[in-house]
Formats: sequence, structure tokens, C-alpha cells
Amino acid sequence: NQYNETGMAQIATKDNPLRFSAGGALGITTDGYFIPRRGVYVTLTKVKDIWHQSMTSVGHNPTLNCRIDLSIETNIFDFDEDIYGEIIEIKFIKRLRDEVKFSSIEDLIAEIDKDKVNTLNYFKNNM
Repeated sequence: NQYNETGMAQIATKDNPLRFSAGGALGITTDGYFIPRRGVYVTLTKVKDIWHQSMTSVGHNPTLNCRIDLSIETNIFDFDEDIYGEIIEIKFIKRLRDEVKFSSIEDLIAEIDKDKVNTLNYFKNNM
């Protein structure tokens, strides 16, 4: 597949969110939807009809023993609700970086902290 500057397949648009069951298996409708390439993204996540600023990782978590299955993990900022089993939507806005295998958990955490700063700066400057 060819990807655009946000890391999405060219057939997709930023206005085409993925739909998930939070904390469970993907509930993706394939007609017109996409799976972005592995990496970290600035995202908006819709929970109970409200859009929240977030960042999302798509990949196999190589630092944590390489999962065989692809995972999509979203960190919703300033959000503290139990949404396990709820349907959420994720809009992929901007690709931050590729998936990386770090040499330690500490290096991974430091990079996640940088990703959060970069994501919040994106929202501050562009939204």
C-alpha cells in the first residue's frame, strides 16, 4: 500500500475514523476504513459522542517482546473513565514517528513522554 503524509493508506481520509471496542477486539468496519502503518500518531478519540485529544500507537510493541498481533493503543489526555467495552472512534491526524524497538523500558518511557509533548504542541498550534 502507498501511504500519505499522515501514514494512512491513500484511499483513506482524516475524516474517516476507525471504530473500536475499547479494551477488546477490533470492531472495524472495512468498507472505507483503513489500518494506518505502524508508528505513533496525533489522534482525536471519540468517547460517548465527545472528541478528546489523544496519541495512538499502532504496532507490535517490539520493546515489550514483539507481539505477533498488531495492537492499536490510544492514550486519551485528561481522561479518567472506565470505557472497557465501549465503542470508540479514532481520527488519525498526524504521524509522529515509526515504531521503534528501544534498548530498555526507560528509553521507551522517555520517548512516550516526548511523543506526548509533541502531540500536545500539535494541538496547541493547530487546533
